Amino acid sequence: MIIEKDVPCFLSEKGHYNFIYPTQERAILREGCNAERLSLMSGENSLIALRVPRVCVLPVHFSGSSTKHTNPPNQEGTTIVWISR
Repeated sequence: MIIEKDVPCFLSEKGHYNFIYPTQERAILREGCNAERLSLMSGENSLIALRVPRVCVLPVHFSGSSTKHTNPPNQEGTTIVWISR
């Protein structure tokens, strides 16, 4: 799927049993980004998970977590973000 406009999103973290969970840390998913919808569940049915290139994720503020999700060592890196349904 292609992201049609800039969308607020939440970054991810590994949690219990290495499951991927949304964090409270926000970012912006850029317009035109190619995203793959994943079948992960957020615990709140209001969010869906997407695998996207890291270059498509713009942090709202910089922290250790946002740097990990947005600064790939190469252009091929991907990350998982969560957007509202």
